[in-house]
Amino acid sequence: MAGSVAIRLDPKLYQHHQRVRQAVSSLKNPLRLGSIADFSNGLNLPKSAYADPADEVVGLYLSVRGLANYAFTSQLCNPLRSMSKTEFLEDPNGRSDLTVKKSEVLITRSRASAPGLAMSGSEVDNAEIVVPSGFVIRANVGAFDPTFITAIMNHPVWRSYTAGLAAGKSQDNLSHDLLEYVPIPDASRRAQESVADTYREFLRFAVQVAAEDEKFAAACDQIVGDVLGLELRALPPARVRHRAVPLSEVAEARTVRLDNRWHGAEFRSVILTLLEVPTRPLGELLVENMAKGRQPNLVLEGEEGDNGQAAATSSLRFGVVSEELLKRTTADCVAAFSVLRGDLLVAMDGDGSVGKCAVYGGAEPITADSHLARLRVGYDDRAAALSCWLNSTWGQAQTNGMMSGATGQTQLSPDDLLSVRVPNSLLEHERELAKRFQSLTAAYVPAHHKVRAQLCETSAAIAALLLADGALIPTRGKDDPWSLKENVRLMKRIYPSVR
Repeated sequence: MAGSVAIRLDPKLYQHHQRVRQAVSSLKNPLRLGSIADFSNGLNLPKSAYADPADEVVGLYLSVRGLANYAFTSQLCNPLRSMSKTEFLEDPNGRSDLTVKKSEVLITRSRASAPGLAMSGSEVDNAEIVVPSGFVIRANVGAFDPTFITAIMNHPVWRSYTAGLAAGKSQDNLSHDLLEYVPIPDASRRAQESVADTYREFLRFAVQVAAEDEKFAAACDQIVGDVLGLELRALPPARVRHRAVPLSEVAEARTVRLDNRWHGAEFRSVILTLLEVPTRPLGELLVENMAKGRQPNLVLEGEEGDNGQAAATSSLRFGVVSEELLKRTTADCVAAFSVLRGDLLVAMDGDGSVGKCAVYGGAEPITADSHLARLRVGYDDRAAALSCWLNSTWGQAQTNGMMSGATGQTQLSPDDLLSVRVPNSLLEHERELAKRFQSLTAAYVPAHHKVRAQLCETSAAIAALLLADGALIPTRGKDDPWSLKENVRLMKRIYPSVR
């Protein structure tokens, strides 16, 4: 207890820190992060600051989701429009204190699989005006290489260390005070540059893998096209700023809709194509009423409890429920709201997640949290076929077009989800669709698996550079705390977690 920043009696801090104690103790005269960095928080912006497709984009809003892939990509940011609270963005040549600086390291403080994930501000393109969200801590490291600090913070040893600091709260969270005491290797400038160059190689790999992941919807489109013979209409070659909207199009919605989602080009393209073939609403295919999940009581790592498991939005991966990303809960929670083999789970809220669908294929019942809806269709083949449809552009365009265009947090209403159009031909060819889709998901290696495996290899190489520089003291014994094997073990402990 005396070694922690504050008196802490929670088991997760000690479990995480016990795993990396040998590694941390081998640092030679480490620096405190607080001694080389000035901390500040990002900015909480209202939903009204987000740009619609017709708005002029003047900046990007970087949330925790934008840091999840380690490398900066503008596609994972929310575009911002000019408004009273973002007028500092109006001058494209200016840089406000609210925008990311090259000397900063951005660190997730909460709402992440494990708080403490970092990204270097030096990786942000000079032409981009990027504002970090309030869930991101900004550490200005001054004369230190920010990519070097980022590489250290994302090393599995430091991820375990910060995960321990953030543990013990109802929602894991990192504060400035907690980050103050994170140890940083006292490496020479030359070693810092070598570590940064090695880490940038990893970032290039992460960007490449992320681009492959974006092809999942296209792969589902290919299956739908091959089996059902449906082809998407060609979309406009450039972003549409203005289009005439007939009143009949407004009247198609269950409620009056005058927003860019409902009247967007992709949504209209899908709807117009489906008007040409026999379809039915998704709700007609259910054998039970759709049900929203309930917020489960989570069992923290290290706590005693039974082996109930709960799905969250993060558990939905490429059309299936990833059992390794389930959270521990109680048997009572599973009994109160059960998800069975063959059930579909659909994400009902969250930017970038709404409409994401997955089939649960486990043998034992699980439960689902309140952000997910359960659809029970009665047949495994039909469930797989529908997951393929909902994860394709055909399904995603409909759910993205139907989601609320007015609330502070984007969400999909139950009635909108149940009104998603499904071609009748899907029922006739559900077995073939299911077979093709299951082959796709079985062969699919998620991007986060590839990236984390590569990060473990990169981190082992970084440790070797620090050892050669004298920033690490060689450890004795057969178990090397800086080895690739140990990195993999630590990473498996961090992901999945109960967060």
